[in-house]
Amino acid sequence: MLLSCIMKATKPSNTAYPFVKTKQSFLLTFLLFLFSIASSYAQPTFFGVGSTPADGGLSLGPTVAVAPPASMLAGDLVIIYGQYRGTVTLSMSATGGQTWNAGATTSGSNQSYFISWCRYNGNNWPANPSVTAGAGNLSNLTVVMYVYRPTTANSLWGVNIAQITTAISNTNPSTITGVTTTLPNTVTMAFWGNAANTTWGTLTGGGTGWSKASLSAQYRNLTVTNQSHTAAYNLQATAGATGNTGQTMTTTVTNTLRAIMSWYELNDNCSGAINLTPGASCTNTPGTLVGATISSGVPAGCATGNLYDVWYSFTATSSTHRVTLSNYGTNFTRRQIEIYQGTCGGLSLVTCSPLQTAGPTSLNLDFTDYSPGTTYYIRVIYPNTVATPITTNGTFNICV
Repeated sequence: MLLSCIMKATKPSNTAYPFVKTKQSFLLTFLLFLFSIASSYAQPTFFGVGSTPADGGLSLGPTVAVAPPASMLAGDLVIIYGQYRGTVTLSMSATGGQTWNAGATTSGSNQSYFISWCRYNGNNWPANPSVTAGAGNLSNLTVVMYVYRPTTANSLWGVNIAQITTAISNTNPSTITGVTTTLPNTVTMAFWGNAANTTWGTLTGGGTGWSKASLSAQYRNLTVTNQSHTAAYNLQATAGATGNTGQTMTTTVTNTLRAIMSWYELNDNCSGAINLTPGASCTNTPGTLVGATISSGVPAGCATGNLYDVWYSFTATSSTHRVTLSNYGTNFTRRQIEIYQGTCGGLSLVTCSPLQTAGPTSLNLDFTDYSPGTTYYIRVIYPNTVATPITTNGTFNICV
């Protein structure tokens, strides 16, 4: 509204008008800059946690359910950590109406854990999900659910860094080596578990962004025999190193099982487009087509076939911009770019590139008739000749 009022003000004298136009131009550029900064640093957020038992409570196998946090939304990332006092194979029992990615069980020092995850489908949980240790396994069983909210509800989720299990630790503090994420909008979690009545204190390790905000200091299960679990998370808007993280045990130091894993938010739909900031030179943002699906309701462009796609957006700062794709994964062998304007429910094609196949190392799409201040949507496409998506090695870099 401030910009609208300035633009509609009475036109000043000819001697003052160039100055006013310069001020208007500066204000528009400044507002676009602020918008790009806010958009560029959006990232997933921690939403809530549920556990059975609560810290210091009692919970026995063979099967334990966990109540999800209230007011979850479709698109939330749900991570379950199951811990059993003994050597067993853990698995999801009741699904709660979700499609879970099966977790592999890790065992050691007379304890077992597994990590499973899903994208919440918004069905209001017809039943609480549960984890089982198998019939007859009646020792301590802890189940903790961690929930994260994406930047946009229509995003999908995928694994950026697969679960890394580190050697059993009997040192204090217990440190987990960090990872380097390769995609934007990631959730990285570090997990600890041991077979003692352990309490956990300060985060250590020197990494940036690690947090336990809104988590219990630990989740102890004091049934029959003791066990304790704790976790920390690191949320990143851009790809990069998390650094190491560790926790100090404030009671018995005992053998601790440790793991770290990263998930990413996939910009699979127009409404989940990742904002890019145009620059005088190319500043790459990493992306991937792994897990991408075919968008529906998009006006026809240049691409034909089975159009597996991901989406980006940018706000034009001049009439001329170049969009560049580069550094392709080995399975991203057919490439095309389409540019749209409008709203995600009412797009119109602006320009598009020809199909590029294996050979060139980059793809440039130049256009000289953008309208400064207008938001445009970039559709990065894998136009396959058969209905087969990319499942591995579908990465790329993009810049404007």
